[in-house]
Amino acid sequence: MKKDSRTGEIILNVVNMGDKTAPAVVDLNGKQIGSGIWYQLTAASGDAENSITDTHNVFPTEKAIEGFCGKTSVEIPAFSLNILRFKNK
Repeated sequence: MKKDSRTGEIILNVVNMGDKTAPAVVDLNGKQIGSGIWYQLTAASGDAENSITDTHNVFPTEKAIEGFCGKTSVEIPAFSLNILRFKNK
């Protein structure tokens, strides 16, 4: 977990290199946060890659996140890189 010195956002990076969804607990160490965005880069397998003819094997998504406080349980998708950016209250 780190803080973006430019925006003040709290940033959490989480990687799941396994082939199954993994439960995790996000603990923001008592920080008061507002809303945020969860960026995910996911693939169907660990050796998936994009090509000129198939550009959707590895793809990013983003979703709004709300309601994180204290310790929050989340599910981390298989074969994914996740970047959670929380706005400070």
